[in-house]
Amino acid sequence: MRKGLTDLHFWGDSYQRHIFVGLALTLTGDYQHGAMQAGAHDCDYNKQFDEKRCRTLLNLANIPACGGAVALHYDWGNPPQEAICDAERSSLVLWSIGNHVLPNATPGIDAQRTKNSVARHIAYMEEEFVCPYAAAHAPACRMWWVTTHQRLNHRPHVHPRFGSEDHATIRRYNVGMREYFEAGLCGDVHVVDVFNMTHALVTELPAEETLPLTYDSVHWAEVVNLIKVQILLNDMERVLPDADALYPARRRVFRRKVLAADL
Repeated sequence: MRKGLTDLHFWGDSYQRHIFVGLALTLTGDYQHGAMQAGAHDCDYNKQFDEKRCRTLLNLANIPACGGAVALHYDWGNPPQEAICDAERSSLVLWSIGNHVLPNATPGIDAQRTKNSVARHIAYMEEEFVCPYAAAHAPACRMWWVTTHQRLNHRPHVHPRFGSEDHATIRRYNVGMREYFEAGLCGDVHVVDVFNMTHALVTELPAEETLPLTYDSVHWAEVVNLIKVQILLNDMERVLPDADALYPARRRVFRRKVLAADL
C-alpha cells in the first residue's frame, strides 16, 4: 500500500463491521467470498452483509490484502487497544459507534437524551482512550472516526424501531461527534463521513429503489457499503501522507531506541 500502512483495525458496531467486510472484498479483489472463513460457500456476494447466519462465519481476525502488504482486523464493540501499535508497523484505527441506546438509557430517546448520549460518548473517549492514544501514538498509529449512516426506517410510513433512529436524531448525533473531533481536543482525529451519502439515498430516492439495498431498513447491504469503502479510500488518499514522507523519521527513532538498549 503506497501510504505505508501495514494494518487496518476496525472497532465498533455492526455498521462498522459492514465497512470492514466491504473493504475486505475491495482490497482482496474477491467479491464472492473475500470476507468469509474457508468453507462458507453459501455466504457469497451480498450475503456476506447479512445479520443472521453468515455474519457468524466472517473472517474477522486477520485478512491479508493488497498482496499481503496489509492486514485487516475487526473487533466487535470494543474501544481500540494500545497493544495494536508496533514500532515496526503502521496502523490506521477506524472506530465508530452509532447513536445506540447506552446503559441506563431507554429506547426511544428524545432530542435531549440524544445530546446526553453524545456527551457520555465524549466523556468516555476523552477520559479512557482517544486523547491519550492520539497523543502517544501518532503518526505511527492513527485513529479515524467514521460517522454512522442514515437509516431507511425513519420514513414517515415506517415506524422506527427506536426513537434514536429517526432522521433528525441521527443527524444531530453525527454533527455532535464531528464537532467534538474537529475541535482538535484529541489531536488530529480525522472524520470519515458516510452519513451524507446515505442520507441522500434515503431522502432523494423512492423507497422501491432503496429497499433492495438493505436487509432490514437499518443495515445497508453490499452496494452501499462498497460506496462507503470508496469514500474511505478517497480519504486515505487525500489525508494520509505517502510512506516516503512519513516513515523514515519514525524508523530512525526506532533504531536509536534499539542502539540505546544495546549499550
